[in-house]
Amino acid sequence: MQKYLLVFMLMVILGCTTACWETKEYQETSVSITPNDMSLENVVVLEDLLDKVPVVIYFSNDQDYLVAQKREILKAEGVARVVMQELVKGPDINSGLLPTLPTGTQLRDINIRNGLCTVDFSAELKTNHPGGSSWELMTVYSIVNTLTRFSAVEEVQILVEGQIVETLAGHVDLSKPLVRDEHIISK
Repeated sequence: MQKYLLVFMLMVILGCTTACWETKEYQETSVSITPNDMSLENVVVLEDLLDKVPVVIYFSNDQDYLVAQKREILKAEGVARVVMQELVKGPDINSGLLPTLPTGTQLRDINIRNGLCTVDFSAELKTNHPGGSSWELMTVYSIVNTLTRFSAVEEVQILVEGQIVETLAGHVDLSKPLVRDEHIISK
């Protein structure tokens, strides 16, 4: 098992080094890993060698405004999917911000085509929603404003269990795609 892990880790290092060399961003680094070094700490260090991309995710403050929280995620295809999964996880614990998605909500699917992002959540987005116009606005526009930060996204259609719903809690029309709303973002 350790031999396979060592081979995998060396392939990752070689891949990262080759990618950096090809983009002329190579910095001389010496990494030597022996079978005795196979610990969780060393695996975490390898993750630091991978490319990360900064993203912005919107969560609520206690004044019913959205606040941008910056995070770094691993660069990969499907960045929008990873960003929505981060929104589902909620804000950083010490940020003072509030989660905008109801407990138990899961991302089911996400697609971007011709400027329209269709994002599908589990039933908990609707069934566990606490209600109220302010919370519904925070939920809906944390999704919409986070996704419209991507240049490829102009509008967002929110689905629940693969279906268009009229509203989550009776206040925001979800029957058609929504565009970014800057007025709800804290300055």
